[in-house]
Amino acid sequence: MLSVLFLDVDGVLNNKFTKTFRSKFFDFENVFQLDRIIQETNCKIVISSGWRLAGLNCIDEQIETACIENKDMVDRIKSAIMDRTPDYVQDSLVRGDEIQAWMDNNNFTGRFVIIDDVPDMAHLMDHLVLTKNHGLTKELADKAILLLSGD
Repeated sequence: MLSVLFLDVDGVLNNKFTKTFRSKFFDFENVFQLDRIIQETNCKIVISSGWRLAGLNCIDEQIETACIENKDMVDRIKSAIMDRTPDYVQDSLVRGDEIQAWMDNNNFTGRFVIIDDVPDMAHLMDHLVLTKNHGLTKELADKAILLLSGD
């Protein structure tokens, strides 16, 4: 069964420290935790971030920069990215509606988790791993792994 991680970027792969001091560069520890989720659950990634509108190459470049010395990690994350959510479904500004539209359009019925720093997930709140100032931490990655594995 396919497991999907709906991934926001700002506040997840970068954090208040990297956004302030290094523009919007991804934080290695945050990216490392994403890689750990992929390795432990074999999930695929659907980008739900506003970054999806600039194209997935922009995200690829930031992952490469954050993990410059770990090509295996870069390759795993890039190969896990399979799609992006549609843009503003039926005039909704709620990200949960965009995620639901992706699931409906793809007849998706598997396990999923949403990792985001904003709780605008409407009826999908039970699937949200809400990040804070530090982005995707080990504890939050552990929670995502539990949701994706069904434990």
